[in-house]
Amino acid sequence: MTTRKVVDQVLNPWTRTTRSAPYAVPEDLPHLQALADTQVRASDAPYRLNLTLPPEPFTGLHDAPLVILLANPGVSDADPAAYARPGVTERTLQHIADAGGAPNHFLTHADKDHSGLR
Repeated sequence: MTTRKVVDQVLNPWTRTTRSAPYAVPEDLPHLQALADTQVRASDAPYRLNLTLPPEPFTGLHDAPLVILLANPGVSDADPAAYARPGVTERTLQHIADAGGAPNHFLTHADKDHSGLR
């Protein structure tokens, strides 16, 4: 008789994030868009779902000896211009899809002035 060890594995849904706006995992997009469509009052503005910028669910290596959890990063007025710079969106999408995580690209020379660093 052969014994087989089953390893629990959490699949990373961010690997399937769309590569252009609106940014979302395709199965989630209709639900996220429906939520965004309900956020029409001026009082909703600070909490409005923004699908025009790539998601930033986490940064860093998954096996880091120290993990710092942060609040939702929110959206600043500087973000659209920062993501319009060559390569920033692509690096963000690659970062969240990487199986083991990746060094925080907001700390690298290329992205050191991105609003994500602040």
